[in-house]
Amino acid sequence: MEIKPLVFLAMCLVIGFAFGQETNEYGKIEFKIYPMSAIIKLDGKLLESRDTTIILKTGKHHFILWAPDRELFQTDVEIYKDSTIKILHELKYTEDYLQYEIDLIAYKKLRKKKVTLPFLGLAFLGGSSVPFFKWADQYHAKALSSITMYEQAVNEQNINSYKEKHERYRNKYRLNQSIGIGLVTLTTLCTGFYIKSLISYYKSKSPRPTYKNVPFTKNTNFSISTDFVGNYSCNLFIHF
Repeated sequence: MEIKPLVFLAMCLVIGFAFGQETNEYGKIEFKIYPMSAIIKLDGKLLESRDTTIILKTGKHHFILWAPDRELFQTDVEIYKDSTIKILHELKYTEDYLQYEIDLIAYKKLRKKKVTLPFLGLAFLGGSSVPFFKWADQYHAKALSSITMYEQAVNEQNINSYKEKHERYRNKYRLNQSIGIGLVTLTTLCTGFYIKSLISYYKSKSPRPTYKNVPFTKNTNFSISTDFVGNYSCNLFIHF
């Protein structure tokens, strides 16, 4: 059967229009997901690109969003021709992870209260005795020097002056030495209580909280054929 040129031209226009309509039936989807490291799965396929704008065919599309320590989120999105849909979503932390954070903070606070702060207090208390012993040594040296000057004095005024200096330096020496010894004694007693408290703490303390992250793939079956003579096969099945 002979096809007339006008009929053929009309058929071409109809077919071209139909294909043009089909190829133009696309829409855009823009998304901003937090955290930025979130895994995005579209219609069963992982998105390798991190672009924020994707061109999709019209129709319904299924999205799955997931990130470590976050709840898995999934939704269906209807794409219309020449439309732009924006998805803004922040993945929430899982209840298990939030509880882990609470337990970890409580664990660290108790450790700080029972171990770190008392240790720093002991270090400060013990170190505070050092300057008093240093001052005691200085006044002791001055007291000895005043004795030498007292013995070498030739007039009554100088004798009385060096005698007064000796008494003053000796009293300051004894005072600083007593304070230093008192601080050392107090540090020793506190150290004993601290060690006793540490022993009690480590005997009764709970283990450090741990958190096991749930992987993105809920169920993964991996099998390798043991038949090395024939065809080597490796099958990986991932189910969501």
